[in-house]
Amino acid sequence: MRKKWLPILAGIVLLSCTSCAILPEEEELPAAPVVRDYEVEEYEQTPVLRGDLQLSQKVSCTYRPAKSEDLSFALGGEYISAVYVETGQTVKKGQLLAELEQGNIDEQIEAQEYTLSQSQVKLKHAKEDKALDLQKQELLCQSLEEQLQAAGQDTDTAALKSQLEAQRIEKSRLTVQYDNQIEALNDDIYIQNKKLSQLRQEKSRRQIYASIDGTATYVQQVEEGERSVKDERFITISDMETSVFVVKGEDCEYFKTGDEVDVVYKKEAYPARVVDAASLGLTEQEEGEARCYLQLLHPNPELESGNAGAVNVVLDERKGVLYTLAEAVKTANGQKIVYCLDENGMKIMKNVETGLKAGEWIEIVSGLEEGDSVVLDS
Repeated sequence: MRKKWLPILAGIVLLSCTSCAILPEEEELPAAPVVRDYEVEEYEQTPVLRGDLQLSQKVSCTYRPAKSEDLSFALGGEYISAVYVETGQTVKKGQLLAELEQGNIDEQIEAQEYTLSQSQVKLKHAKEDKALDLQKQELLCQSLEEQLQAAGQDTDTAALKSQLEAQRIEKSRLTVQYDNQIEALNDDIYIQNKKLSQLRQEKSRRQIYASIDGTATYVQQVEEGERSVKDERFITISDMETSVFVVKGEDCEYFKTGDEVDVVYKKEAYPARVVDAASLGLTEQEEGEARCYLQLLHPNPELESGNAGAVNVVLDERKGVLYTLAEAVKTANGQKIVYCLDENGMKIMKNVETGLKAGEWIEIVSGLEEGDSVVLDS
């Protein structure tokens, strides 16, 4: 009985194994999709701030003393003897500022002055002698005339008349003599004065004098043994009381007389006041040549004519207002708008009212609060 079931069981097992080998291969199912969180788009934002806004205009101006003089030597090739002034020093009209070597010109002038004075003394004495001698002659003539008048008809007056005539001739002779002497002395004095004037002129050509009250704004640096150059600027004297920065053209409309401004030159501010031409002693400019003058309150001798400055003119301003970058404000259907992000990071639109625009900033009158953020890119 046991032997009969064994072949049957073996056949079943073999069939089972063979069946497994001929089944089709099982297909792989696609992978399930991965579910990710929603990604919020990022935007560049700018804050809404509170502070002061200022709209300004940069106005160019040029420095120049209203009154100044450039001084130079009238002779070239002469050794420079001395310079008596330094840059920034105040000088008076007629003050000696510099000179060339004089040689013996001072001795020549002194000798000429002595010769002239001697001639002048001689002239004085000649005039005095003439007056005394002619007075004596006049008195003698008067005496003889009186004697003739007192003589009787029977008196012989021929001698008196002869003496009177001789006296009158002598008086005339002395008059001519003294007149010739005085004329010769006057001629001599004229010549002596000319010589003295030439010597003094020669000396003055070797000197530089200030012709106005002012400040030395430029003095040439001199090395030992240096020679002069004819007509080359050596010293500049400027009237610092009339030193101004000049604004020209349409920019003058930003200024009115009495305004106080700061002129910036090389990052340094110079306080100034707007003045008219008359107060500087200047004639009115020609028609179409609008100019206004910014007079420095504290003159600086280091400034030179032609230095370029600038004035920041405030055209409008707001104090303690909200503002943000102007590029964040758009216009839609005539309405000013900005974009903000909600709590989910989604962009939303807000209407705003704007005010003053100053440079890259714009005033926010309403629609936003301090600390809000607005989107820059649309």
